[in-house]
Amino acid sequence: MDTLLRWPDAPHATVATAAAVATASLILVAKAVLWPRRRRVLPSPLRTVLPRASREELSRLVYLPDAFPGARDVETPDLFGRGFTDGVGDIPHDTRLYTTQMLLVLASSRLCWTGEAGFRLIGYSLGGGIVIPFANAFPHMVSSLVLLAPAGLIDAASFGSVTRFVFSSGFVPERILAVLTGRRLQRPIASRAAEVLAAAEAESLVGEKSPLEVRVSEYVRWMVLNHEGFVPAFMSCLRYAPLTEQHGEWKGLARRQRRTTAIIFAEKDELISAEDYARHGLPLVGGEEHVFWRVVPGSHDFVMTHSAAIMKELDDFWAVEA
Repeated sequence: MDTLLRWPDAPHATVATAAAVATASLILVAKAVLWPRRRRVLPSPLRTVLPRASREELSRLVYLPDAFPGARDVETPDLFGRGFTDGVGDIPHDTRLYTTQMLLVLASSRLCWTGEAGFRLIGYSLGGGIVIPFANAFPHMVSSLVLLAPAGLIDAASFGSVTRFVFSSGFVPERILAVLTGRRLQRPIASRAAEVLAAAEAESLVGEKSPLEVRVSEYVRWMVLNHEGFVPAFMSCLRYAPLTEQHGEWKGLARRQRRTTAIIFAEKDELISAEDYARHGLPLVGGEEHVFWRVVPGSHDFVMTHSAAIMKELDDFWAVEA
């Protein structure tokens, strides 16, 4: 029996080396599987799904490139990783990336958009946080700036310590985090500040959904399953996008010409508090004497449920008579 249980005669150094090599190999394999190398381009469904889809499958899609009235094929770039725009896998989804994308979109047009007072710029939710740095960097281009329930001054503490740790620590493997995030995006959005990005993808939060909200909710779930760049873009935005602590950028709005900036909030917004922004943000932008500041009915999805109220305020802002 002693002979059967005897450890093989091998130098301790050899055994230790073999164990170290095995452990290192296991770590490398686990890293490759759970923390894969980031790809530069994450192709959109325009390249991965639509070319192989049948007519019947295409007819069931909520959103197509020719979805505009008259089935016009209009170039409408989406943010990286959304819609029919490829995702960017190896660069943080921060202000620099989105400012660059906006410049690329402007440059891609045959029309000249970069002159003095070249265009009006509107940003909603995450989009509001994105367009403020652009308007500050290129004030001469933007004749008027409209911010609808904009991100940027959300209290970081409202994200929750667990959420911040999970997304910022790096301890949770990317593949596992992506799976959990994808599942979360396919469920109705809860009223938590940590999910402002998901609300920016236009899920309805409470109450009965309008037909448009139903279609958008279906499309969000479809993107989770069919756009390789959507979930990575969401996770990267939660880490790097201008959602919180953008007080410096908001101060920049005070340097814009008087009454060329409109900021509109929803009265019962679960994510962007009109009261908190009035307390912390309004003084930064120069007060109501400098900017057009309004609160209208609705919750965070008010761009779909209360569009008439928003347009009425914008008509007033732009001095457009009915």
